[in-house]
Amino acid sequence: MTSRLLFPEDRTAFVYGAPGQPICTPPRTGLRIFLDETATQVADILGMTGIPVPYSTIYTESDSLLPEFQGPEGLVSRLWAQVIGGTPVTYPLMAQYSDQLTHHPSLLHGDGPPSPEIGTIGSFYIDRGISLAMNVSDNPVLYGPRTEDGWPAEGTLMRGEQGLPGASQEWVQSTPEYTWTIDHALTYRPAVTTIDSAGQEIHGDVDYPPALPSRIFVHFGAPESGIAILT
Repeated sequence: MTSRLLFPEDRTAFVYGAPGQPICTPPRTGLRIFLDETATQVADILGMTGIPVPYSTIYTESDSLLPEFQGPEGLVSRLWAQVIGGTPVTYPLMAQYSDQLTHHPSLLHGDGPPSPEIGTIGSFYIDRGISLAMNVSDNPVLYGPRTEDGWPAEGTLMRGEQGLPGASQEWVQSTPEYTWTIDHALTYRPAVTTIDSAGQEIHGDVDYPPALPSRIFVHFGAPESGIAILT
């Protein structure tokens, strides 16, 4: 996909025959955009969101001004507009050279893979539901960024496979003690939840001795018995 320029050149433009010579049209007037002055080749134009403009027809805004839009691929700098329902006269539209807004990256979405006609260079697309290309249901698929060659052939699943349950260990303290000495086989420093023999969660000071990575001390203000859950 090649670059596109922004039309019209004058951001306060009506339809004009030459710069400074506007031909005013009523609000909401439809204009068909062509590649040639004889109005035989319809222009492939896009809106500012990168979506193709249906029938290459734009409409003047409430103040009769022309809306901004993206021209055809290939840095085409001049287009021709013909008022729908008016006399068969075409008026030239010039592209903006000052900032050359060649593309508007955007985040698009739909059901199924993106079609070649939508999106500009740098855009991303989310397949919201069933991706026929990947045959995965109820899992969004992200495509992009779009390049000059188009959309990637395959997207990336946005929700991965269900992971394995996290490791945990339970320690039983059968006799009441001020300090519980807990030995574990976990490969990381676990969080500790302590529950007394009545089933109520209790809180003690947890101590992880640096020299004994597989041992934990939990200190209480009174002798306690119960269980410790290490996660």
